[in-house]
Amino acid sequence: MSKSFVSDLVKLYIESKDVKPKPMGGDRRYGRTKKFEKDILRELRNNPTGTLQEIQESVKEKTKEVFAITTLHDFLKRRDITRKKITGHAA
Repeated sequence: MSKSFVSDLVKLYIESKDVKPKPMGGDRRYGRTKKFEKDILRELRNNPTGTLQEIQESVKEKTKEVFAITTLHDFLKRRDITRKKITGHAA
């Protein structure tokens, strides 16, 4: 352990009487997608077979808000909504 870590730990204990670790990570984009949740879900209902890129474009047109593909993917994953690729022989 470094001296600065021990010093910071002692300072934290003196100030708060608590040295438990704080939660790590988390999705910082959650608040943005939460604000437009209804719009995103509406676009998914209107285009159930659309790709994430198509959903991204339609949300952008309707809300003037740009979401990255990974942000939309994380949004869907949190809600257990899956997107399946439709192939020619699947149809």
